[in-house]
Amino acid sequence: MGSVIVPGLPPVSLGNKFTVSQKSFIGPRGSLQLARHNIRGRAETATLGLVASRLDQRISFTYADPDLHGSSWSSLFSLSAERTSQNPIFTALLEQTSFQVEKSFGRKRTQKLIGGYSYQRTDLRNILIPELVLPQDQNVKLSTVYGRYVRDTRDKPLDAHHGQYQSVNFGRDSRGVRIDEQLHALFRAERILQADPAVADVGE
Repeated sequence: MGSVIVPGLPPVSLGNKFTVSQKSFIGPRGSLQLARHNIRGRAETATLGLVASRLDQRISFTYADPDLHGSSWSSLFSLSAERTSQNPIFTALLEQTSFQVEKSFGRKRTQKLIGGYSYQRTDLRNILIPELVLPQDQNVKLSTVYGRYVRDTRDKPLDAHHGQYQSVNFGRDSRGVRIDEQLHALFRAERILQADPAVADVGE
């Protein structure tokens, strides 16, 4: 029994009437990325990206400002649009835009506040199996306002020997309110490291 991955939805089962097969397509593919740094002499960065192939076309734009209007907040604006027919059962048009602000604080800059807004639109067309996606799910628009508090005292985020990572997330969208709390404690017993340096890569 096969299933289909549909953007914005859980995997959809095809039942026993359909079989899943794969094909390889050979064709030209090109990509282009342009970036401009230190805009207006304020370390602002703008990036434009383009990807074009037979089955996928995508454009993206980002603008990063490390000192939003001369404040202690940084910001990131992003915009992207994509048309993909990599799955032969449907064609998907995907649009996304977001704006995020961020501020670090604390004596060691280990705490961070993040807030933002995002908008996503998914439009499914040319669906070969009419019953695959319900009509109300073929054109979905979703906007989200979110906030996040992060406290990170890890010595090395990619290979932490000690410290903690804590986050509290809050988001509100058309589907309701969600709150998510996470606490990751990363530490290593000093007695183990001191007794046998060979186990320095073993975390507890």
